Amino acid sequence: QSLRLPGEDAAALPFVQGVILDHLLQTPHERRTLEALLDKAIVDVSFLRSRSETSRLAGDLLWKHFLRHDQPLDASRVLEQLADRPDRDYGLEQRVHYVDLARQAAASARRLPASRAIVERLSNKLDIAVRVQLPLMHELQLVASDERVSSRWRSAARERRQELQELAGLQELYQVASDFSM
Repeated sequence: QSLRLPGEDAAALPFVQGVILDHLLQTPHERRTLEALLDKAIVDVSFLRSRSETSRLAGDLLWKHFLRHDQPLDASRVLEQLADRPDRDYGLEQRVHYVDLARQAAASARRLPASRAIVERLSNKLDIAVRVQLPLMHELQLVASDERVSSRWRSAARERRQELQELAGLQELYQVASDFSM
């Protein structure tokens, strides 16, 4: 038997529960309470899964929950989703950090056959970001701040630098470098 308020039907309970859990998620000093509810299986991880598409914080809680419960490939998948999200709240450095954590999580699942391919894919993604994208961002910053460069090119460099706050593929990075004769 579930707990219901007077005059409330059973279908309304998930909404109320969602409101309460959203409050716990959004209130910094209540996040430990939410983690404890998750760890004791009082709250299902599906709540965080549904919120992780729009809430970076839900994603952070979800991957940490998966690691605590020995589910490194699930943690790796969530971390990669966080790295790839089109979210302006964090930049390239945080995305690179997420990819590195995803690679580490997948590597810790060596006994699982799928982990080797995942580690290799994430390692390639990390290498591209660290060896190509971050240096390219630095070069674009130099162009954007150099007063000797025409204002049109400085503005274009600022725009491209902003676009490259999200992870990019090698072909896109090559095109940007080519556009700026780098």
